[in-house]
Amino acid sequence: SSGVSNCSDLAIMQFANALTNLQELHLAGYKRMSDASVHELVQHCHDLRRLTLDFNCITDASLLTIADNCDLTHLSLKSCKGITEYGIMDVARGCINLISLNLGFASGVIDSSVITVAESCPWLRNLVLNDGNISDASLEAIGAWCHHLDELALHH
Repeated sequence: SSGVSNCSDLAIMQFANALTNLQELHLAGYKRMSDASVHELVQHCHDLRRLTLDFNCITDASLLTIADNCDLTHLSLKSCKGITEYGIMDVARGCINLISLNLGFASGVIDSSVITVAESCPWLRNLVLNDGNISDASLEAIGAWCHHLDELALHH
């Protein structure tokens, strides 16, 4: 079936160039979205605060670009399987004003990335994680650093 989820990188890039004042963007399930699309988006959409990239085939390169160029408050990477703990750590260190971070069923959710998120993002109010690859150390870090947390969801 065809549809929006089959948009090409070129279409997404043209979209980013035309709508530079975007503050919120939901691009879940774009099968053909690449790191190049994400790079173009964040280079042109400087006011972006909320970004949803669930179920996309992005890699750590996208997360580094986001970390270096965005001041996000909300980021959702649910079921992104091409990312690692290093990309998650980059985002945590670069987007320190995150209020909401969804890493449910994403790859790269391990103690080192969760601890970096907890230490780097003190304003988190909502955090969604997989609990299959984290230990008590992650939960202890969240308890020690995330004093504003209202919601913690652990998916198994």
